[in-house]
Amino acid sequence: MINSRYTYTAIAGAVVILFWFVDAGLDAAFHYDEGFWHVLVINKREILFRLVASFFLVAFGLLVDFVTAARQREKTALQKARASIGLEKARADAIIAAMGEGLSIQDVDFRILFQNQRNKEMIGGSHEGEHCYQAYEQRDAVCDGCPMALSFADGEIHTAVRSGQTAAGPIQVEITTSPLQDDSGKIIAGIEIVRDVSDARKTAEKLQHERDFIFAVMNTVDALVVVLDREGRIIRFNRACETLTGFTYKEVLGRHVWDFLLIPEDIEPVKRVFASLQTGQQASTFENYWLTRAGERRLISWSNSILFDQDGVVEHLIATGIDVTKTRRAEIEIEQHSMTLSVLNKLLHLSLENLALPELLERFIHYITSLPWLILEPKGVVFLVEEGRDRLVMQAQRNLVEPLLTGCAHVPFGYCLCGRAVLGSDILFVDCVDETHDIAYEGMKPHGHYCVPIVSAAKKPLGVFTVYTTAGRQRDKKVEEVLLAAASVVAAIIERKRAEEALRENEEKYRAINDSAHDAIIMMDEQGAIAHWNPAAEKIFGYTAPEVIGINLHALLSPRQYQAAARRGMEKFKASGEGFLLGKSFEITGLRKDGSEFPLELSLARLRSGEAWWAVGMIRDITLRKASEEEKLRLEAKFLQAQKMEAVGQLAGGVAHDFNNLLTGIIGFAEIVLDDLETDHPLRTEVKEIVDLSQRAAKLTRQLLAFSRRQSLNPEYVKINELVSHLLKMLKRLIGEHIELEFIPDPDLGPVHADPGQIEQILANLTINARDAMPDGGRIVIRTTGVTPEAILARAPHQQVEIPTGSYVSFSVEDTGCGMDEQVLTQIFEPFFSTKAVGRGSGLGLSTVYGIIKQHHGFIWVTSALGQGSTFEVWLPVFLEDDEKVVKDEDKKIVASKAGGTILLVEDEEPVRRITNLMLGKLGYNVLCAANAGEAEEIFDRQAGAIDLLLTDVIMPGKNGRELYESLATLKPDLKVLYMSGYMDDIVARKGVVREGDSFLSKPFSSQEIAMKVQLAMAQD
Repeated sequence: MINSRYTYTAIAGAVVILFWFVDAGLDAAFHYDEGFWHVLVINKREILFRLVASFFLVAFGLLVDFVTAARQREKTALQKARASIGLEKARADAIIAAMGEGLSIQDVDFRILFQNQRNKEMIGGSHEGEHCYQAYEQRDAVCDGCPMALSFADGEIHTAVRSGQTAAGPIQVEITTSPLQDDSGKIIAGIEIVRDVSDARKTAEKLQHERDFIFAVMNTVDALVVVLDREGRIIRFNRACETLTGFTYKEVLGRHVWDFLLIPEDIEPVKRVFASLQTGQQASTFENYWLTRAGERRLISWSNSILFDQDGVVEHLIATGIDVTKTRRAEIEIEQHSMTLSVLNKLLHLSLENLALPELLERFIHYITSLPWLILEPKGVVFLVEEGRDRLVMQAQRNLVEPLLTGCAHVPFGYCLCGRAVLGSDILFVDCVDETHDIAYEGMKPHGHYCVPIVSAAKKPLGVFTVYTTAGRQRDKKVEEVLLAAASVVAAIIERKRAEEALRENEEKYRAINDSAHDAIIMMDEQGAIAHWNPAAEKIFGYTAPEVIGINLHALLSPRQYQAAARRGMEKFKASGEGFLLGKSFEITGLRKDGSEFPLELSLARLRSGEAWWAVGMIRDITLRKASEEEKLRLEAKFLQAQKMEAVGQLAGGVAHDFNNLLTGIIGFAEIVLDDLETDHPLRTEVKEIVDLSQRAAKLTRQLLAFSRRQSLNPEYVKINELVSHLLKMLKRLIGEHIELEFIPDPDLGPVHADPGQIEQILANLTINARDAMPDGGRIVIRTTGVTPEAILARAPHQQVEIPTGSYVSFSVEDTGCGMDEQVLTQIFEPFFSTKAVGRGSGLGLSTVYGIIKQHHGFIWVTSALGQGSTFEVWLPVFLEDDEKVVKDEDKKIVASKAGGTILLVEDEEPVRRITNLMLGKLGYNVLCAANAGEAEEIFDRQAGAIDLLLTDVIMPGKNGRELYESLATLKPDLKVLYMSGYMDDIVARKGVVREGDSFLSKPFSSQEIAMKVQLAMAQD
């Protein structure tokens, strides 16, 4: 049997077969051969046509079968759906009919589409087809707050309570609306369920009225009344509870008491009590803490009652409580106060015992941490301020771990909590180990602590003590009050112990001072009788203490007439405690046991003890001091002499400086006049004399500058033996034939760094002075040798000077002349001092020698005695630089060439500026003149390119020569400079105005000298 699902496909197949045979019969030829029929196909396309036609026929049959089957399925499903809908509708109708509430369906225009029977009964008949607001409320528009309108608006379920009048009388209903949506989610209608709540409302209102009455009664009582349901949730919370906690009834309704009202440690005990009450076990009383909104703890004493329902099951718990915080707090405070006083009293009693301060402080920690109500950890530490240093030192501790013992041994002020606490007067508290802990270690357990400053009565910080709490514990003001009180007690104990220790130390110090003092320390009573006599007094006077105790001090003083005055002074002291000797130091003479006298210094002070006066005296043997004072006077005289020499030197230097400026003008103008005069002019001889005399004056000025050590040096690499050898011939001419001159050189001498011209001047002056000391002839020996500072001091021990370390070259001039006495020797190097007759010497010879030697960092000493001749010995430091290049005289020669170029001349002295301008002009130079640095800079700004050389004075108002050159050199780096000055002052050298290697022209100068210096300066690279 063919499956009905493929009926049309089978029919299509049969048609294909029939079509095939019919078409084949029409288009084919049949032939019978040997018992078989043969079909002869004339055209192959015909076969293809039949195949395609067959395919389409079968496909059409399959399509028809598929469409037919689909329609059949839809029909079957529709029949089932109709049957199901019918069943569901029957069910819904049965449910709607059986509902105790009224049900209606409204479209989006609020038109009633359906009402169940209960709805009709509740509102007085059928109103299908009417608008709900007309049928129910007799209104022309949708009611305010209509729940159906709200459901249409937001697609949610809404509920409202309405009161109205029906045929059956007034009614109060609860209306619940819900939207109906099509498959696309569009709201097409709404369901409204109406429940009559008139009776339930009345019952509820009555019950609420009774509850309100009960609650009002609860609110009138002062006791705390809380009603909990069987789960522990609050359902009643009277006004007393609100007042105490700060929470309102609405805020706590439905919340568990242990969620917010209990302190952590009371939660589990309260839960246990509540669990026992749930079993019906009545509890008498119970106490626990409540937490207020502000976080305050209040202790409540509760009386609990249980309410059962009709089945005997616990329904409610009524708890009535009384706030006993103040009462219990007072009881606790009394107990705590008693315990605290007991501990502090125990500590005060201990301080009276002979215990060391560290032991006392350790017991203090033990006592304070043992107070149970403080709830402290059994450990702590006390630090005290280290005297004279801004840091704390650990003095006592209890149960500290090893890392803290080492890490906290010394705590600087401001470091960690303890170091910060000592800087203030308030307690520092932390409840955990946070970033304020500068001292930490691996494995440190969480904790909190109080750092309490220990302050003296004078508000001086004495230290800090620290006690520990568990981590997270809150700060407790009551605990802090006790700790501050304890700190005050500890401060008093520390100060008393330190006072006792200081007293002991003072006694020991006094005893040590008294026994070891070099001065006599004595004490006398009002009568003047000696009551104390220390070992030094025994040594000074020769009397032992038993020998002098009780006798009067004035018996040991001299002269005798002073003893009467001393007695009168002691009588006045006895009467009033005053005396003319008190508070003064004076020198008198003492008498030793052996009868010898000695100078002493006596100082007296008074001391009051009760009603009696005592005199304390210090007696010093000043025999050695007197000798030292005499020596000091001698040295002061010598020092004054040295100051006098220095002052005269400064005066000489200043005079020479000004004189050089004058001589520059005189020599310059005289040379110009001399050059302009004919060789046979009658005035030429006089003008030449002016030049010669001025040069002699310049030589005298150089001697003044050498004495004042302000002469400009031209130091070279000098070998003293060679210099003396070259000078011998000239010296022999100076001393004459009646005096023998001998030179004894040391062949191993090192070189010196010196100005050869000035060394020659030293030798010439010393030789001439030796000649003048031997008018009848004699012998002069010039000797050179190498020495060390030790050898120098050994050869001249009377010379009190400091000699720098190193090697020295010595050259001396010895004569066999008349010699000098001590008076002359003390003045020998003073300027203008001379032993020669008036008019035979300037008095500047030896003073000049002295100045030159000091300028070369050398020393000169003289040994002489009347009739035994004199020896002047000079020491100069050896020059040790091996790579020094000796400047030869021929290297300084300048090849004459035609002068030319522009020179900027800066000189503040007008005469010097004018003559220098004339000299340079005659030499062929173009000269630009300026009186100061300011004018020079203006000129240089205009003509910098033309200026080849800056010729400037060293010391000028405003900028000095060095500063001017450095300013101009920034504009023209290749600018040459030549400095000129009357002398090289030490201050100028220190400031670096003229430095080593700079070109320098000394005033006064001639035309030849300035020509040479200018050419040298302009030829420099």
